[in-house]
Amino acid sequence: MLYTRCIIGGGARRASRDNKEGLSFFRKSFLLVFVLVLFGMVFESGVVSGVPLIEFVDPTPSDGGRVDDLRITSFTEINVSITESDLDEMKYNWNGVNYSFYDNDLVLMYNFDNISALGENDTYSVDVSRYGNNGTWGNSTTGNISYVTGKYNNGIEFDGIDDYVDTGVDLSWSNVSNFSMAVWIKPNTVTGGHSILGKPPTLYEYTLYQTDQQVEFIYWTSTGTNAIKLDSSTNVLSVGQWTHAVVTYNGSLATLYLNGVEDINAISTGEFHDRANNMQIGTAYNGGANYFNGTIDEVRIWNRSLSANEINNLYYSNLKKYDTDKWSFYTNQTNLSFGSNTYFATASNSLDNENTIETRTVNVIFKTTQYYDDRKATAVWTGDDWTSANNDIFVNASNYAQNKKVVFSPGIITGSMGSSAWISIQAEIDEGFVSSVSHSVNHEGVPYTNTTLEVCDSRSHIIENLTLPWQNWFNSSEYLVGWIEPYSNSDSAVRGNLSECNYLCDRRVHAGVSSWASWNNSEGLYNRALVTISGDGKTLEELNNNFSEVYSNGGIYHLYMHPLNHNWSDSDIMPQHLLHIGNKTDVWYVGWGQLYMYHYLEDRLKPTMNLTTYNNQQIISKINVSGTERNKYGLSYPVTYAFALPSVWSNVFVFYKNQSSDNYTLMTEKTRNEYWIGIDAYRTNLSENAVYVSKSFPQEYNEFYLKIAPVLSTNFGGETTDLTTATLSNITNLILESASYGKISFSESVNLSAGGNLNTHVNISDNYISINSTALSELNKSATLILYNLTYTNPRVLKDGVVCPSSICTEVSYVGNNFTFTVTSFSTYSAEETPTTTTTETSTSGGTPTYYPTETNLQEGYSKQLAKNWKLKFEIGDESHQLKIDEINKTSETATVTVSSESQTKTLSVGEEWKVNLDGDGDYDLFVRLDNVTFSRAEVFIMEIDEAIEVDEDETFLDDDFEEVDEEDYWLFCAVVILVLIVGFLIWVFVDWKKKR
Repeated sequence: MLYTRCIIGGGARRASRDNKEGLSFFRKSFLLVFVLVLFGMVFESGVVSGVPLIEFVDPTPSDGGRVDDLRITSFTEINVSITESDLDEMKYNWNGVNYSFYDNDLVLMYNFDNISALGENDTYSVDVSRYGNNGTWGNSTTGNISYVTGKYNNGIEFDGIDDYVDTGVDLSWSNVSNFSMAVWIKPNTVTGGHSILGKPPTLYEYTLYQTDQQVEFIYWTSTGTNAIKLDSSTNVLSVGQWTHAVVTYNGSLATLYLNGVEDINAISTGEFHDRANNMQIGTAYNGGANYFNGTIDEVRIWNRSLSANEINNLYYSNLKKYDTDKWSFYTNQTNLSFGSNTYFATASNSLDNENTIETRTVNVIFKTTQYYDDRKATAVWTGDDWTSANNDIFVNASNYAQNKKVVFSPGIITGSMGSSAWISIQAEIDEGFVSSVSHSVNHEGVPYTNTTLEVCDSRSHIIENLTLPWQNWFNSSEYLVGWIEPYSNSDSAVRGNLSECNYLCDRRVHAGVSSWASWNNSEGLYNRALVTISGDGKTLEELNNNFSEVYSNGGIYHLYMHPLNHNWSDSDIMPQHLLHIGNKTDVWYVGWGQLYMYHYLEDRLKPTMNLTTYNNQQIISKINVSGTERNKYGLSYPVTYAFALPSVWSNVFVFYKNQSSDNYTLMTEKTRNEYWIGIDAYRTNLSENAVYVSKSFPQEYNEFYLKIAPVLSTNFGGETTDLTTATLSNITNLILESASYGKISFSESVNLSAGGNLNTHVNISDNYISINSTALSELNKSATLILYNLTYTNPRVLKDGVVCPSSICTEVSYVGNNFTFTVTSFSTYSAEETPTTTTTETSTSGGTPTYYPTETNLQEGYSKQLAKNWKLKFEIGDESHQLKIDEINKTSETATVTVSSESQTKTLSVGEEWKVNLDGDGDYDLFVRLDNVTFSRAEVFIMEIDEAIEVDEDETFLDDDFEEVDEEDYWLFCAVVILVLIVGFLIWVFVDWKKKR
């Protein structure tokens, strides 16, 4: 059946609506064929080709998740599920960098999870890499080799007597330029030597080894010498504690990583020996000695050298296979960056079919910074052996420190100091950039004759004879936490006394390190810290290049020397080097003990934050810390906290108070060029949308409060009061001005010491001045207002859209199109022409204005600014209608408009037009256009029209509009279906053949 249509021309109303021809059977057949083709494409890509299924699973955060505190909640758990029986590669991308956890370079991968579906049992472990180097358990005649709880899921426990796993493969590296091996270990003993994995040492190949509490890696030459020998720099192993050990080799340099961090490296010095024998786990050879006693898990070996970032990610991540086609990836993501972090994962199979999860973000809005003021790098300078005999030399060195703004930390031998030398040191401390540390009483080598005297009494001597810098004071007492080892030697007695006398850091002489020393739980202080470079006997080029490398990597440059070995004149190497490293605004120059005061407070005590408010109006937080540890070490040091600001903020103030009952005080703002301007200060970096607040805990309290709020930005100009220099608690004659639209001049003093978002709550725009006095009650005061550039002949003041009563508003003048009036309190003020003839009427009943355009207004076109819920009422064709504003959005420049009598709603953008059929008769009756949007007004233009509604011929399909099926169309449809089936079958045969090759 066909529907006819009749159109009456000449602008008259339409006699009947258009109707459409029914959809032919062939059209529907074609759509069906299209669906079949589309299904065939999906079938070919998703089933025949076997694209891996990969997805995020709980407890992965949803997209846009928030981490409030980078130090306290310093991780986010991400979980990925993969379904693929033929996995070829799995990559995880964090902040734009891909990390491969499964690829062809991975030649051995044991999860040790005892998965029966994979064929694992009590004597057999499966290599889930692509190479199938499955492990056979060695005989256990006297102990029990067994699956136990591992680092991830299960692991294997070895008895230390005769247990081992034979990998069945000869993993030698004599002909390979790169390799890496990784393993998790948990020892049952930290005494003696125990092989973790390797090849027979009796004929000298390689082994990863436990020596007491240290991890060791050795690769022998054919003559039995060490081509590589790495011994961990610290006693990292503890009974019952998991340690992650990784060894890499890049063709020349071998590196040992412990728990994700580089520990030590060495250049290979000979050719690797190669012996045809299987690599084994838990021992170095079958039937030998030195079996491992403890649990081993997650063994990995690659035929390439992993990067430091890859190893760091490997440390807190794990990939496991738990069924024939099921994989699970987990990462406890700890290297979150401040601000926004992105991540996704990708899996592919051997047919190069790849599937990628959607990219997600997690946002970090708060952190404590690694260095003061979030500086890029740190420089610390220690110099040994200040005595009375060397006094003049050390004074000269100190003066160079002061000139270059590089803090000098001289090690004082207190038993060799006379009164004049103490006076000299005090003078240097008072001039700045000198922070003394202890270098013993008598400078003995270990063992000391009297350890307590050397360690504890030397500290007391310094405190008794010197007034230390303010960073070393807490509750009227001085604290000294830095120790320099005489002759770079130490023993358990020295370390015990250092802990007992509340030292935090112990410096030895071992060059090449530019990172923090790790904390030693058993000893109660940081492990013996190493230096970056010795200034003794080095060329200027060597020193400068070394600093430049550390600086570019954002590390700690620790320069060590004996000032006695240098000629302190401008042309000498050391002053020239200080010139190179000094006076940089993005480097933190700090004393040796003060460096670890900051680190202990920031990293060990971890100040906790209760973020009570975070929105576009303000950020409010309470920060507190343990008082016990502060009293022990005198930690009054200012830690730097970073807050991510809402992107709409363009300038902020920071307020603080020490107790909840206190009033907020405006904190001092500083630039990065200022090293110290007191304990409490902040710095904004609006290019990063961040504010860095350096705040110490009060001497008498272990908490403080911060409020961060936008106060002023580029929304205002002209004569606007400069709030950065004003006394916020008592601002007289406060002015807020928009040079194009108007000005507010307050008649009463204003207190903004509690902060407040003027940009959000104060709006000065075209014929409009408004203050949200609920949010900013301090601005609900009398003021003089000026509206600029009006076009009225005789304006009058409107308050909230209606005529303002004389008890609130007083008109002052209207000169040069600028309308001046005073108000006694604040709301929304605007102006309109004072009516002389009645063309519209305004009703104020119920407090919502309603305007009545006349018939003449509608024929010529009528424009009106309307606030939310304001209405226009009018008649068209003897029928009453209404237009109302429902919502206004200044940001998107849209307004939502409802017209009736037949209620219709549409959201319009500025400039958008809308033709409306008011009565359902088939014709447009009203033309609506949105001309402008301010923060609370929408300017709407309306005009009466009489237009027929045009309907596109192909607009509507009706299910019952069938034509008789044409026989030719039917056979054509059949031919297309058969062709699709044939093509689909050929694709399936081809892909199946390719897969089986």
